[in-house]
Formats: sequence, C-alpha cells, structure tokens
Amino acid sequence: MTLGIGIYQQYKTAWNAANGELKKRKPEIEAVEKLQKQKEALAGEVAEFGKMEAGEISKVEILRELAQVLPSAVWVWNFKYNGKEIEISGFADSGAESLIPLLDKSPLFEKVEFVGPLTMERFRTIVGGSAVDKDKQRFKIKMRLEARRSAP
Repeated sequence: MTLGIGIYQQYKTAWNAANGELKKRKPEIEAVEKLQKQKEALAGEVAEFGKMEAGEISKVEILRELAQVLPSAVWVWNFKYNGKEIEISGFADSGAESLIPLLDKSPLFEKVEFVGPLTMERFRTIVGGSAVDKDKQRFKIKMRLEARRSAP
C-alpha cells in the first residue's frame, strides 16, 4: 500500500509541476496561437491576390471597356457581375439593337444577348424652362467574359 501511495504522490507532484509550467507558459502559448491565426489569414489574402493576378478581370476593367464600347447616348443604370457573367440594364436614345454587335466586337465579351424585349419609355426633362418629352429604349443585356481572358 505504501508503494501505491508513493507512486500516487510522484504522479501528483509531476501533475502539479506540469500544470504550473502550463500556467507560466500560457501567455506564450496564446501568442503563438494568435500568430498562427494571423498567418492563416494572410495566406488566404495572398491566395486571393494570386487569383487576381492569375487572370481574373477586375470590375474596373469591365466598366472601362463598357464605357469605351457603348455610345454616349446609352445610360447604364444597373451592372451585375458574378465572376463569369455580366448583366447590364439601361436606356438608349434609339437603336438599342445595335448594342449587341458593338459589345460582341469587344475582345472582353462573348455570347452577348438581350435578356428581355426592348421597351419604350417616355422621360420628361426640362430644357430652357419648358418640359420636353423624350422616348428611350429600355434594354437588359447578358454577356460572358471571353473564355480565354477569364481562365486562370
């Protein structure tokens, strides 16, 4: 029995020593865990930059191309981009059907098509103090990024 109590006391002493050492080292352990979390977060950010650098086209580049390709009489009021497809909605003074070939000629876009029918809408503006009614065509166009440009 004495032998059992002696072994128990040794284990208890070792246990208490280990717990004391853990308590003493706890701030260091927490600092290391915090650094590991920061490292993982930074690795994720680096991976995101890698994707962008690998060929994903930025929204700014897409908007710049739309601004250059579309005539000045076209007004885009909605822009959606999900990484593969772009959808724009807007108004044109007239000739909205000519937007498809213009966008299709761009090296950035492919599979350009109207999503819905063209509709006419009347807008009232004030010019020189008097009201002027103007008809505009409402359009909604869907397109994909050129496959060879968007592939990483």
